[in-house]
Amino acid sequence: MPSLFTHDVPPLFTNAATAVMFIGLAALAVAAVVASRRQQGQRDRSSDGLWHDLRRAHGLSRRETRLLREAAERASLNPASLVFMEPHVVMRLVDHERATRSEVQELMSKLYS
Repeated sequence: MPSLFTHDVPPLFTNAATAVMFIGLAALAVAAVVASRRQQGQRDRSSDGLWHDLRRAHGLSRRETRLLREAAERASLNPASLVFMEPHVVMRLVDHERATRSEVQELMSKLYS
């Protein structure tokens, strides 16, 4: 009488099953790495997203945006979007001759009025 647990499995089937299992595991590993990097990228870009939203909300031009970024870098603000809450940092643009007084006044009125 033949045993219930002994049956001949063709080698082709075991090779194909092993290949499918290996490909599945590789796909899961790749998906995990991609998800991890995507999540890390979102954390890294969160302040940039806030910066972009604030720039758009205040209707800033490219030059005004560049001036604000420079002011934030000079003041070592981290994240740079804090410059939207620090009027004294913006006023220093005139001191460093990066902007004229009228440009800074226009920028201040867009940001803080």
